[in-house]
Amino acid sequence: MTSEGFFNASVGWAKHINLVRGLEVFSVDQVYDALFHPDLVREALAASRDPVLLAVDD
Repeated sequence: MTSEGFFNASVGWAKHINLVRGLEVFSVDQVYDALFHPDLVREALAASRDPVLLAVDD
């Protein structure tokens, strides 16, 4: 997940994750269309200088 909230994940993972903002809890289904952007996550990883994030992208 990027700092902007965009995410990418493998198939079937959504039932295991909830998102929290303040005291509000959201299912991934509620934000999927707006925030599921593998291309933007890939760009964020490519721009990162963090060695841990760079290793995840390999």
